[in-house]
Amino acid sequence: MNTPYCLQIAFTGSTETGKIILELAAKSNLKAVTLELGGKSPFIVCEDADVDKAVELAHFALFFNQVCPTTVRTMLVSV
Repeated sequence: MNTPYCLQIAFTGSTETGKIILELAAKSNLKAVTLELGGKSPFIVCEDADVDKAVELAHFALFFNQVCPTTVRTMLVSV
């Protein structure tokens, strides 16, 4: 994280780890930071994913999976 070549950090996970990442980013070159914290059950679609299948699974996860870890956010990774 302590490199001038890294301009932004995106993290999905616990609030505790997010606080550490934010602190380290501020101590380096003030990188832009995007945090998804606190267990909001993200559905992460990576850049090499089958988009049609990802849409089908995201729809199913949102509307048919009525339990605690129901997906409430869909995130698309792009480079």
